[in-house]
Amino acid sequence: MFRHLVMSTAVLALALCGCSGGAGGSDPEDAGPVSDAGPTSDAGSTSDAGAGRDAGTFDAGPPSDGSVPAWLTGAAVNQWVEVPGTSGAGGAPVDAYSGMAIKDSTSELIVAAAGGHGDSADNRTVSIRIDVDAPVWVVRKAASPVAGNNVGYNADGQPASMHTYQSTLYSPTADRVLRVRPRYTYPSAWDVNTNDGFDLNTNTWDGEGVHPLATDGYGFVRDGDGNVWTTAFERYEPVAKKWSKPITTRTADLVRFPGAYDSKRRQLFTLQWGDGQGYDTGLSASRVPVDGKSQLSVTFTSNAALEQLKADQPMYAGMDYDPLNDEFLFYAGGSWAGAKLTPIPERVYAVTPVDSGSWTIRIKEVTGAPAVSSSAGVQGRFRYVPALKGFVLLPSSKTNLWFLRTK
Repeated sequence: MFRHLVMSTAVLALALCGCSGGAGGSDPEDAGPVSDAGPTSDAGSTSDAGAGRDAGTFDAGPPSDGSVPAWLTGAAVNQWVEVPGTSGAGGAPVDAYSGMAIKDSTSELIVAAAGGHGDSADNRTVSIRIDVDAPVWVVRKAASPVAGNNVGYNADGQPASMHTYQSTLYSPTADRVLRVRPRYTYPSAWDVNTNDGFDLNTNTWDGEGVHPLATDGYGFVRDGDGNVWTTAFERYEPVAKKWSKPITTRTADLVRFPGAYDSKRRQLFTLQWGDGQGYDTGLSASRVPVDGKSQLSVTFTSNAALEQLKADQPMYAGMDYDPLNDEFLFYAGGSWAGAKLTPIPERVYAVTPVDSGSWTIRIKEVTGAPAVSSSAGVQGRFRYVPALKGFVLLPSSKTNLWFLRTK
């Protein structure tokens, strides 16, 4: 289990300061204790962590047919709507710097083996289908009965709990929820390299060694071919179980998160302040045509929205692409100036791509406001839902899901 262990000096320092289980610290990598991560006193043994048995083979039903569920009926375009009865994240510790995947064909959200560091060892996998009238979280795979310390895999063969950030992504070609290179084990934040896939048909993980490991970067975006890319632009093809390094020309633009895939232009788009999590300064934006070999810088037309985004200094943001409006929505939950969230939950940035020249950023006009996001950020919990023509947001485990209809 320890043969893929990598511990840099920085990670050792992080492990000593702790995330929420240690003495604290001001490192914005894990920005101190996660105040809303839920109880963690039972994190060493997860047998009592909520639902205690596997859900078995869970039939998610037929693909979404585009009909409007009861909770969305009557919602106006660009209106935030709360999805009742969806709080709790199925017991998964998503507030521990963790995200969620979406299976587009069934409008199903999946949280897989989240948690990690001092926050939680609960590595359950849960899901919720939101195109139905009364969505409900389902435990697809219960947490390991006993959680190991600082390991990639527990004794029962399940991936151990880690901060998943943006690394949990569904691949339709492989029909798997891929968890590519998450970070920071329970309880001491060791950086253990793992890559695994969760089969939604059998509610089982493929297991250690089935998927080869990345050599650089952390999983953060999926392209239109079902491949997952790391922040170093390594590309993983899950059907062939093969890694490649197609991008040979890089810009100086930093890439950590978030990233999103532009299906119209077959390109990745990255946008972040500093390194995306509180270090460094300056806005970095780039695009990567997936059929090419180069990372290309993106510039923006100067306007008030661009200056506001810079002033917000966003951290741990979420972003996805809206193909019907041909724009990206970028969401951080408010201002992160000073490496601390000042909630402005109604603030959503829209980024309009163009084929050549400068792109445009604006603050999207919306009605209503979702719940306040976790102090550990949005991560990958802001996803476009094709069948419902809008974006779903999970602000934190304590809140219901929220939905922003955009068409």
